[in-house]
Amino acid sequence: MLTEPDLNKKKLIDAVAAGYGVSVRSLEFLPIGADARSFSYDCHTTDHRRLYLKVRLIDEESSNFFSVSMRIAQQVVGAIHPIANPQNGMVWIDFEGYKLMMFPFVSGIAGWDIELTENQWFQVGKTFRSLHDLVLPNSVACDLPRENYSEKYRNRALRYVNGEIQITAADVHASAMQSLLKANRNLLLDIVKKAQALSLILPEKQLEFVCCHGDLHSGNFLITEGGSMHPVDWDNLSLAPKEKDLMFIGGGIGGMLDGNNAEELFARGYGPCQICVDALRYFRLERIVQDVVAFCEQLLDSAEGGPDRPLRLEQFSRLFEKGGVMDVAYKTIEDY
Repeated sequence: MLTEPDLNKKKLIDAVAAGYGVSVRSLEFLPIGADARSFSYDCHTTDHRRLYLKVRLIDEESSNFFSVSMRIAQQVVGAIHPIANPQNGMVWIDFEGYKLMMFPFVSGIAGWDIELTENQWFQVGKTFRSLHDLVLPNSVACDLPRENYSEKYRNRALRYVNGEIQITAADVHASAMQSLLKANRNLLLDIVKKAQALSLILPEKQLEFVCCHGDLHSGNFLITEGGSMHPVDWDNLSLAPKEKDLMFIGGGIGGMLDGNNAEELFARGYGPCQICVDALRYFRLERIVQDVVAFCEQLLDSAEGGPDRPLRLEQFSRLFEKGGVMDVAYKTIEDY
């Protein structure tokens, strides 16, 4: 998020110091990311270390998930390993309804504007494959959500598109959002309809479920000055068909994972595999549905967000641009 949460900074510093055994010299908010529940800080210690602090708003029921997700991240090629709490070995600590997670600070830029070299494409493919090839013990797998092709987001998207949800925000961004929904109503209804039809087909295919990142787009790769690549953000792990991740390759979300010959270059690192085209179609459409819901919740259900609001509106409008995610989703349907 671009807006710092309303937290007592001194108490936060004290919690970090006590939980991770470090003496904090400064803690600076980083205005990055699009997740309304996650916040980032640049932590400098008195012994001249630089650490990255993630502050995540979650309910208590999700505690096991975040512990498991960090354990999984430690096994993925290129992932930045979390720092364990020296007192109990946990990779997160509690703080006023939030979970705090600490990582080594890796300087780099997000992959939105990077054009990958062949070697970097190989790294990306290896990252995806190492995650999908993980063999998870039952004690770990049971804490991960399992893809069930639920109607939850499709039903909520329909309510927004059809104007059936009471709008609580009344600023220019909410008004512009409503105008975009109205102007693109038929397109959005068609996307929901197609995703719904595919959701009924996929369970019959009995596809293999693997550990999926769930949000491995260009922005969730950190690229260092030396060219190494690090996948980040492990908040959306699930058990699902591999196409839930593979749909990001050439998916039109923007940045380094698009471009000419993306699938071919990616395959050099990932290796041979059989793609279920219907699953690829479904996950690209369903991603649009979920994004529509997320943007509506942020812009219509609340007037909060400050500088995040115009950015979210701009991001929502990009969904409809030529060559964007909607174009790619329809092209996936037409090309196969």
